[in-house]
Amino acid sequence: VSTGMARVIAARVLGTGVARPARTVHSRTLLAEAMPGRDPEAMIQRIGIETRAWIGEGESAATLGVRAAREALHAADIAPEAVRRIIFVSSTGGDRLIPATANDIADALELSDTCDAFDVNNACVGFLTAFDLAARSVATWLGPVLIVVGEVFSRYLRPSAPRPYLVMSDAGAAAVVGTAER
Repeated sequence: VSTGMARVIAARVLGTGVARPARTVHSRTLLAEAMPGRDPEAMIQRIGIETRAWIGEGESAATLGVRAAREALHAADIAPEAVRRIIFVSSTGGDRLIPATANDIADALELSDTCDAFDVNNACVGFLTAFDLAARSVATWLGPVLIVVGEVFSRYLRPSAPRPYLVMSDAGAAAVVGTAER
């Protein structure tokens, strides 16, 4: 569809999913490590966070991403085999540099031979960048596209930096992007 000089990319979110780590960490525990001597109840009231989810043994950005991806595919009523591209997004860099975390997600969904997969690291606007890439892919008939986000801040948090230590959490999310005509 053409509107003057701009071209409209006809893509939409078909389904979404989320995943939360199994491990729950209480603010009292973290406050005792990061700010001993402070009143935990007053600090919990101040930060507004009583618990947060952090990855535990056997969990990673990819495992969170796979769980969220399966939920998004189910919500979109799309079989995993229909996916043509996986874009993994993370501010925390995924599980490793090479191969891309997106490849682990493709393997877990048994899509290694049927779609391409790559990682995007663009900090706070990473999902928007991935959505732009997904919409452009769909506009060129390479879709549906699975965007998977996995953040595992707990790997990098330390009591010596109390501000992020007390507020950051881990999670996974996913969105299936397809044509608007579907």
